[in-house]
Amino acid sequence: MIRQANERDIPAIQRVASETWHATYEGIINRDAQDRFIANAYSQHSMENRVKGMFYIAEEQGDVIGFGNFSKIEGKTFYIGALYVLPTHQGKGIGTRLLQYGLDRMEDWTEVEVDVEKENAQGVRFYEKHGFTKKKEYEDELFGDTFRTLRMVTVR
Repeated sequence: MIRQANERDIPAIQRVASETWHATYEGIINRDAQDRFIANAYSQHSMENRVKGMFYIAEEQGDVIGFGNFSKIEGKTFYIGALYVLPTHQGKGIGTRLLQYGLDRMEDWTEVEVDVEKENAQGVRFYEKHGFTKKKEYEDELFGDTFRTLRMVTVR
């Protein structure tokens, strides 16, 4: 089941964020930078604001197993800020359902952008499978750790 997140979901979202970040970015982004990012981006205060927006969770038997965070950039252009599924639940279509759920709630969108670390081959393949293409590549930095990031986009 996919639904709008709320404040009661924050601890579970934080757990999913930590588990998926560590699994996804091992060898891409150093662990200290990951932990610092997670502590900031998924802090209680940050999450209290984020869950009021386009923040959706996937549940299985009452447990949060994934989430997606979407936002409007301007006009009819939207941005995917996060789309994560627990490693134990990947490959089962949950990410696809979260993506579609978010897209369905973007009013009259014409373009959707997402940033994916270039070495995150699984993430790049996921978005390519769903019609996203590379718009640009740039060097990104996270707490002193640098890596290459792809800005991917889909249009309709």
